[in-house]
Amino acid sequence: MNQGKQPDILCVGRAGTEVLVFTEDAELACAADRERYEMCFDYAAKIPARDVYEIDGTGAGANAAIAFSRQGFRAALYAAAGSDINGLQLRKILKKEKVLLIEDAESADTYSGAVIAAAGGKLRMGTDGAVSGKAALPPAKWVYAAFGPTETAIAETFRRHADECGSRSILRPKGIAGKAEGEMMLKLARKADLLIVNLKDAEVMAGKKADAAAAASALAKKGVIQAVVSDGKKGAASASVAGVLTIAAFPDGKRRVFGAYAGDAFAAGYAAAFMRGSTAAACLSEAMASAWSVVGAPDPKIGLPDTDGIGNIVRRFFRVVARRA
Repeated sequence: MNQGKQPDILCVGRAGTEVLVFTEDAELACAADRERYEMCFDYAAKIPARDVYEIDGTGAGANAAIAFSRQGFRAALYAAAGSDINGLQLRKILKKEKVLLIEDAESADTYSGAVIAAAGGKLRMGTDGAVSGKAALPPAKWVYAAFGPTETAIAETFRRHADECGSRSILRPKGIAGKAEGEMMLKLARKADLLIVNLKDAEVMAGKKADAAAAASALAKKGVIQAVVSDGKKGAASASVAGVLTIAAFPDGKRRVFGAYAGDAFAAGYAAAFMRGSTAAACLSEAMASAWSVVGAPDPKIGLPDTDGIGNIVRRFFRVVARRA
């Protein structure tokens, strides 16, 4: 990225290193509310792993910034980057990907985490990796915030930054639990130009059980300008006052599926098309193309496409188009 120019988009979110562990020996136990699952292993026993992958330069913030850069945007990332090995690797990768890193001076440690995946579920754990929200941030045309329920203050900081700089904003909240958190997220989402969320979190924000189309429609009726809801292999939906569009997921074929980062790729694909002024139908197609590109590899950087790559995938699956709900 040309550091002498204003970024097209300023991203915030976790960035660092994750380890993916695939096992076939875990037991999944459903909680009484049938909303949560517990992953169980024998006490004090080693976790037998089928495959283990260490991925540097990943996380919701890094994945989005890299995706935007590959699609031709001048991208900046505000993230916690310490002097540890994860921070060094993060800086190296972002430089290669032409992403400007704005380091959070108050954060001593870079984000690191582990994802243990078994049939039917995932267990995530790791260091926080959250930024303080106190750094001097450059103006940008767009602001993209990927954040969890404990980071609403940071999201609000970015919203104010967007207002002060005249930026447009994209929010991607994750891991919303409970009515109070849902209402806080909805309040933030009403101030944004675009909300991208998975179905589980959309249901919490909307206050009801629904499919992707109904959830997106409910959020639009609650004042969200453009609500996009993804539902994995079942597809996705986009809603505004103009109506609701749905799209099926692109078929995986015979590829081995790594779904850990498909959500990040989907969100970045939709946001990139949205920033270029594409129609909602085109945004959904490009989002699905971006998600499809990463499900065959454990590291999203292997698959994340540039603009030409997105176009090639959309043309490959030309029969899968967005339709009115």
